[in-house]
Amino acid sequence: MQRHNLFIIHSWDEAHSYARMSEMLAQRDSGLADYSVPPWKAIPGPDDEVESSIIRRIQTASSVVVLNTPGLHDRPMSAFEMEQAVAMGKRIVVLQPHGALDQPIPRVLDGQYYRVSGWRSDGLGRAIRGEYPQDGRVFDIAEVAERRQLVGGIAALAGVGSFLVIGATLQNLKALEADLAASQVKLAWTKAETVQVVEPAMGGAVIGGLLAAIFTGDTKSVTMGVLAGASMGAAYGLTKVYQARLLGTQHLRVLTLEAE
Repeated sequence: MQRHNLFIIHSWDEAHSYARMSEMLAQRDSGLADYSVPPWKAIPGPDDEVESSIIRRIQTASSVVVLNTPGLHDRPMSAFEMEQAVAMGKRIVVLQPHGALDQPIPRVLDGQYYRVSGWRSDGLGRAIRGEYPQDGRVFDIAEVAERRQLVGGIAALAGVGSFLVIGATLQNLKALEADLAASQVKLAWTKAETVQVVEPAMGGAVIGGLLAAIFTGDTKSVTMGVLAGASMGAAYGLTKVYQARLLGTQHLRVLTLEAE
């Protein structure tokens, strides 16, 4: 069998997955030579020497396997290795985690030619040897997915906080109305008050949607940004209505006292 040189890009936190994959490949394909750098084969020396050694190893490799795990793109050395593999035009095989075939891939691989494989030694071996057709981008981009999660978390917190404020303000308005009713004063909701709530809600929706679009470009994130912005704007407007009514009530009581 023809010899095939391999370099495996992986997180050192996932060294057990690397060891498992290497053992699986070795059992099925004795013609594979591994030039990877796992923790137990760490390259000594300063960073520039380490990087030079890695570049030589990737140059020697016929194929590069990216053991794709969450956060791989945030690891400086893994990112460096992927950039080098892409720059050299190496055959890149992305191995997805167990049970997560839709795991987002690092942006550096976006649009590059690569193959995606599951945890089957025969399929992985064939992908490494170039016996599978070329694939372009298949999955989501990890950096975008992270930003989408961040936007989703912020939007959820903003939404929950806004609805709590809205609920508390509505309770205060009811208490104020009940207080005035005891003095034979009845307040009706006015068109101006509706505008005072709707305008900031619409403005918040526009701002939230624009920020989400700029930050992620994802439709779902934009929707969440619109809803979060609208709820924040509505909470702000409703609070202003309550403050105005409270101030008006205080003035009314002052005038009533003076009249007596």
